[in-house]
Amino acid sequence: MFITWLLLTFITYLVKPLARTITLHKDASGLLGFSYKDNLITAVMQDSSASRNGLLINQRIIEIDGRNFGSIINEKTESNCATVMTSSKISDIICMRELYKFRLSLLV
Repeated sequence: MFITWLLLTFITYLVKPLARTITLHKDASGLLGFSYKDNLITAVMQDSSASRNGLLINQRIIEIDGRNFGSIINEKTESNCATVMTSSKISDIICMRELYKFRLSLLV
């Protein structure tokens, strides 16, 4: 568990310069307009706050309300999300390549 948290934190600091901040507002039914699995956006509803603010499928959630997503992954994310969410367009390939480099640097 600690290793997973450490790797998520490391990737967060790697990706953060490439990230953009998206501000979402809940609609009348209390939804933000997207669904996710782990920290990956899987669907965006039409005419929702998420779609109007440019949230795209396959983007990763890095932080919510200034808190690292890895630290709140066990909580009910959408209900705890107030307004500010940081997402990233970085691809999984880049993340995996950086993760591989990180593992190699630990071996040396």
